[in-house]
Amino acid sequence: MIVLSTIIPVTTFLAGLERIGPTNAAMLSTLEPVVTVLLAAWLFQEKLGLVVLLGGGLILAAVILLTRSELTKNAQR
Repeated sequence: MIVLSTIIPVTTFLAGLERIGPTNAAMLSTLEPVVTVLLAAWLFQEKLGLVVLLGGGLILAAVILLTRSELTKNAQR
């Protein structure tokens, strides 16, 4: 259980961190809750209520805003 829930995710996150940099890795890691909920709905037939869908939408909106601001900042350099 510890291998699947801790060791593999941390190892792959650190490997990705080296490849794409800390800013992009942090932005991508904000998608983790959304992916987790979608996997639970798909694999375990969890019901997604309005609050869960709204929260996922807010997370996705935040990621889009962060990505756009980071791209704008990088374009100005």
